[in-house]
Parts: sequence; C-alpha cells; structure tokens
Amino acid sequence: MKAVSVSLMAIAMLLGIPAAGTAEERKCRGTIRSKTLVNVKVPVGASCTLKSVKVKGTVKVGRTARLEAIRVRVVGNVQAENARQVIVRAGSKVGGASRSSRGGRPE
Repeated sequence: MKAVSVSLMAIAMLLGIPAAGTAEERKCRGTIRSKTLVNVKVPVGASCTLKSVKVKGTVKVGRTARLEAIRVRVVGNVQAENARQVIVRAGSKVGGASRSSRGGRPE
C-alpha cells in the first residue's frame, strides 16, 4: 500500500498537481487579468499588476518588488516587507489588513 501512495504522489508531481494540504500560490511578474487565485506572491524585485482579480487568500509583496492592484478583491491580507511600492487603487477591496514594513509606500 505504501508503494501505491508513493507512486500516486510521484504522478501528481509530474502532472503539476499540488499535494494535499498545500495552498496554491501564484507568482506574479507582469500583469494578471480577470482571474480567481488562491494566493499571490510578487517575488523579490518583480513588478506585478493585478486587474479585476479575486484573491481568496493573501497577496505577499517581496523585497524591492512593486504591486499595483486595480479593481481587485482580496479576501485575506496584502503584506509587503521592504517593497518598493504598493498601490491599491479605488474600486478594490481588501478583507483583511494591508501591512507594509520597513520601506514600501502603501497608497
């Protein structure tokens, strides 16, 4: 039985299916439009624009990264640590907190 579960996990990994219990996280570089996502991460130094996007979880903005959110709905938080810039435009809704620490200019 153990060999079967190991084989199924290997097949899932090859097909790109996330393992049970892990949250899906989409890395954003560039622009994402009209999607529903679980979590979004803007990698270190990247620039991301979200347009008409729904995020069921959290948006994390990495060090020296830039985020512009236009007409977005974030159920969770928008978090930024040492981000270059975080802009959440009018018409957007953040259900949790918008937090920025050491750097970053939330607007």
